[in-house]
Amino acid sequence: MVSESLTADSKRYETRHSFPEAVAPGSSATHDIRFQIDCLIDAIDEILTEQVNRIIHHPEFQRLEALWRNLYQLIKMPTSTSPVQIRIFSAKWKEIARDIERAADFDQSRMFELIYSQEFDMPGGQPYGLLIGDYTIAAGINPATGTDDLSIIESVAGVAAAAFSPFVCAADPSLFELETFADLDRLPDLSFLLKPQRSTRWNRLRNASDTRFLGLTLPRILVRTPYRTNDITRTDGFRFREKIDPKGNNLLWGNPAFAFAMLVLREYASSGWFADLRGVREDEKSGGLVDSLPYVAFPTDKHDFAAQPPVEQRLNAEQEQILSEAGFMPVSTVPYTPHLVFNSNQSVHKAARYDSDIANRNARIASMLQYVLCACRFAHYLKMIMRENVGQIATSNSLRDTLESWLFTYCIGNDDADSSVKARHPLRSASVEVREIPGRPGVYGCVMRLQPHFQLDDVTASFQLLADMNSKSDQSSKGKSQ
Repeated sequence: MVSESLTADSKRYETRHSFPEAVAPGSSATHDIRFQIDCLIDAIDEILTEQVNRIIHHPEFQRLEALWRNLYQLIKMPTSTSPVQIRIFSAKWKEIARDIERAADFDQSRMFELIYSQEFDMPGGQPYGLLIGDYTIAAGINPATGTDDLSIIESVAGVAAAAFSPFVCAADPSLFELETFADLDRLPDLSFLLKPQRSTRWNRLRNASDTRFLGLTLPRILVRTPYRTNDITRTDGFRFREKIDPKGNNLLWGNPAFAFAMLVLREYASSGWFADLRGVREDEKSGGLVDSLPYVAFPTDKHDFAAQPPVEQRLNAEQEQILSEAGFMPVSTVPYTPHLVFNSNQSVHKAARYDSDIANRNARIASMLQYVLCACRFAHYLKMIMRENVGQIATSNSLRDTLESWLFTYCIGNDDADSSVKARHPLRSASVEVREIPGRPGVYGCVMRLQPHFQLDDVTASFQLLADMNSKSDQSSKGKSQ
């Protein structure tokens, strides 16, 4: 216990520093007494420093501190006139795993009821735009929790797909047969991650259609710089210096999924759209740039030329590309700056290969989270429009006209329009097809094709949203993005 350790340390320092006897003021021993008092104060500081280091470097304390600091970063993000709600769902990974394992299927779980049934599928409910999990997904049986993470996360992806709410969490180094991401440099080549025979279970997860709503980020990000004795920003008056090991293992590392959430909030506040969530442009605070995290700088470096980026491991271009192709969301560094960047936001889903180039482009877009977020936004509004028109729409043509008139308000065909106009009209084009489903009276099949302005590299393609909608009973509504 900390109190017992503190008592032991006090006794140890008491034997080293004996308290002086009382002396008259102004005597020759006054200076010696002051010196001994300073020594005792210094000894107390040493005891407290050692104890505080033990506390703040305990794994459970670090996990809790990193979580709350990441949440604080999200809350203090600037927002637009449209309010952003951040809800905290307190559940350990073991509890989620137990819930999934006890259910016959993911749609029978308590998590499905909370995320889908009580919000997306409930009149008056507020669908979740993005789900961030402070969890780390490991290969095989997770030694920390004793759970089969790959099996559980596949069911979680099913919940996210049903509610059109992408789920983003962190990848564990064990997925690469490593202990820490700092060991990535020991691997001369990461191309083994792309080999089909690498892992049957991982490939099965990537081939599941629901995993386009699942993102795994890496490596960990720094959420607090070490405490320094002479830090002028500190006002606590405690001469405390945090002890950091040479490898930086006990630095306060956090879940990089929160860094992606910061991008989503910033882009939503800027344009209300999510298609520009990767890469970095000169002198612009947009795209995938993450510049709000703390970083380690040197006191003598006024311009932060030697500042260390707040990431556990720097990735080179080849590593970043391979990790992205393997179904991960790597966070990289911006050259000559202490900032980070998401150059890609690939979901876990592996894009299917077709004979047509256009089909391959659409499959590639459908597996990127930035475009999945765009489709989810329209899916949420589509659900709301159908609720408002329950019992009022009698034919497929009237339903198509209603949806098209709504969609066209977000379209502008001028590619040369400025960014503010494109922010208000994020689609270049859109189309809707509605058909009656044979054998299911009152149920319509709907296909929405959306082409955003912000495109992937030089690709000009679109993505589509499929949904079955019941004009008489909204409870049968369901859909998916392709």
